[in-house]
Amino acid sequence: MSRLNPWVPGAPNVLLGNMPTLDNTSMNMCMWAGVITFVTPGEFTVMVP
Repeated sequence: MSRLNPWVPGAPNVLLGNMPTLDNTSMNMCMWAGVITFVTPGEFTVMVP
């Protein structure tokens, strides 16, 4: 049984494929009660407002 959790908060004012983009404050709850976050965003030339 798989359960998909949404990333929060995301950047609702910037959409990619009708979905909010992720920024460096976005996080996701793992199904084993962990938290998934970004350490390094990977893209430094595009700023998400």
